[in-house]
Amino acid sequence: MTSEHSPIIDFYPTEFKTDLNGKRYAWQGVSLLPFVDEKRLLGALDGVSSVIEIGDMCLCNASVLRSIRCCRPMNTTSTD
Repeated sequence: MTSEHSPIIDFYPTEFKTDLNGKRYAWQGVSLLPFVDEKRLLGALDGVSSVIEIGDMCLCNASVLRSIRCCRPMNTTSTD
């Protein structure tokens, strides 16, 4: 994604304009980024998605487990 040789490097500009649209601070503005061509993006991912490292799978599994823990219903039992 950040490699100069990436076929989709233009989807990730290092410099871009911000539309403040009457806002006072830059963090309130809207970043003007290029549109992403879905077919090009998926085509670039085809060669990469088959090369999944063990560490990436562990990270994915950890992310899933973290999401599950965050989404559990809260204990509503009373301690009266």
